[in-house]
Amino acid sequence: MRTDLLIAWLSRFQRLSALSERAGDIAPVRPMIVERVSTIGQQVRVHLPGEERVMGTAARVEEDGALTVETAQGPRSFYAGDVVHLRRDT
Repeated sequence: MRTDLLIAWLSRFQRLSALSERAGDIAPVRPMIVERVSTIGQQVRVHLPGEERVMGTAARVEEDGALTVETAQGPRSFYAGDVVHLRRDT
């Protein structure tokens, strides 16, 4: 069962990778990636090097791959960092 799942995943990855390689960038597969990003619209905390923490709402994935977070101080884009989904207030 796990082997079948891995084979299916690798086959899908190979097709997406080939599309990207032929184009020379991720443009052909970007919409499929962004569509599956469950972080968009979520309250998040981004952990950055040096203990910096940024909180806000994950707004979008930029063309260059950065995650833009709407913070109290305005939008900030991140290329690297640990993104933690925060619980919604109930």
